[in-house]
Amino acid sequence: MQNPYKLREEDGDFVFTTDLDLEYRIVFQKYNAFDELGYSSYEFSFYPFGKPNSTYDHRIKQTIIESLKTFFEQNPDSVLIYICDSMDMRARERNVLFNRWFRDATSSNDIIKLNRKIYDTQNDMVYYFAVVFNQNYIPQSVIESFMEVEIETYNK
Repeated sequence: MQNPYKLREEDGDFVFTTDLDLEYRIVFQKYNAFDELGYSSYEFSFYPFGKPNSTYDHRIKQTIIESLKTFFEQNPDSVLIYICDSMDMRARERNVLFNRWFRDATSSNDIIKLNRKIYDTQNDMVYYFAVVFNQNYIPQSVIESFMEVEIETYNK
């Protein structure tokens, strides 16, 4: 197995460059979902600058997972929210891919992911999930309660 790409910080985000000179940005943007409950939350996203190569690069997966682990080392009492982008009608594929990534990367159970899917106002499926560091004490019921509120928000 190859090593992850080297992460560097730029403007509070993680950035890395692949062997094919494609640059990716990993963003952890403050999200206020759990503030009332006394927990920090962030929305997680990543994207390439430029058109990604169609060749699968295992090091990208490893780098994304490494960034999550680094994030949780720096923010152990936080919740990450991720919504699978559906702009190109590939949200389901992203969901399947990310589920595989997490399953492969979290065999030690250091990161927990709670999956959800709902229909938006256009009746399209929206896949999203919350990710928490296993050693932080955010009760699962709190996270599930928040996610139910999200479902109500989308279904209006």
